[in-house]
Amino acid sequence: MLARRVMTRSGASAINFIDLVDVPPAASIGLHRHDLHDEEIYVIISGTGRMIIDGIERPVAPGDVLLNGPCGAHSLFNDGEIPIRIIVVDIAINGMPYVEPEDLA
Repeated sequence: MLARRVMTRSGASAINFIDLVDVPPAASIGLHRHDLHDEEIYVIISGTGRMIIDGIERPVAPGDVLLNGPCGAHSLFNDGEIPIRIIVVDIAINGMPYVEPEDLA
């Protein structure tokens, strides 16, 4: 997986970070859970795969926008032939500091 952090939190921004991520074919970001104080938005730019959010699996394709809510368990698996390119926006809730996610795999 290739990830580039294009923005990190500064000042009073509620955005913890914005990442541009490429997930290669047959790879996964792994099932994980963020804490109660942040949520993520995934924007699928290219590629196809399967995303699980809180136990519900769905196909994803370019143009899909997905919300991973506070404490939500989620993963993304590339089942296609080209990398899935996504933009991940992690947003702080009530200005709380970012906490690394819990690996559930």
